Amino acid sequence: MTNPERAARGRQRLGRGRRPTSWAIAGRLPLRFDEPMTPRFLTIRRVIAWFSIAVLGVASWLPGDEMIRTGVDGRLEHAAAYLISGLAYFTAYPRRPKWLIAILMTCYAGILELGQLFVPGRHAAILDWLASSGGVLCALLLYDAYHRVYASPLERPPNETA
Repeated sequence: MTNPERAARGRQRLGRGRRPTSWAIAGRLPLRFDEPMTPRFLTIRRVIAWFSIAVLGVASWLPGDEMIRTGVDGRLEHAAAYLISGLAYFTAYPRRPKWLIAILMTCYAGILELGQLFVPGRHAAILDWLASSGGVLCALLLYDAYHRVYASPLERPPNETA
């Protein structure tokens, strides 16, 4: 089904005389799920997603004496960082298979963790990789739960049912 067909279905579902209303300060943005996402808004989400991946790479390969810590457990930092990046990616690429994004992010976490073997003052740990993978898994579960509860039929991929 093409985007114009989806938009027409969404207008029919709203009923006669009713129009979706969602205005933002900088112009019309798709804040409701029954409106198609504008390319500009999607581009902003993708830039944020790729930026988060770059930040993960830089933070993972900083030398040990230049590391910045929050004060909480390092594994919790790993899980939180990958949770945020995973959610950014899942929302930036709504039509991509989420399981594939999760697998790629898990592999990326493994590559970054192995790369720490070559960074002065850093070491690779399988528990750190598991914490990062757990953050990606939590992002996947949160994204899926949110879409099962709140997403309109227009936003769901074609193979899902209500």
